[in-house]
Amino acid sequence: VQLKAAARLGINRNTLRKKLQEHGLDEAE
Repeated sequence: VQLKAAARLGINRNTLRKKLQEHGLDEAE
């Protein structure tokens, strides 16, 4: 879901992964 939401916002996967790490979430999450 997050990946789709990020795609809609035009966020790069690297940025998304960075935010996931900041939130302490796994890449698979």
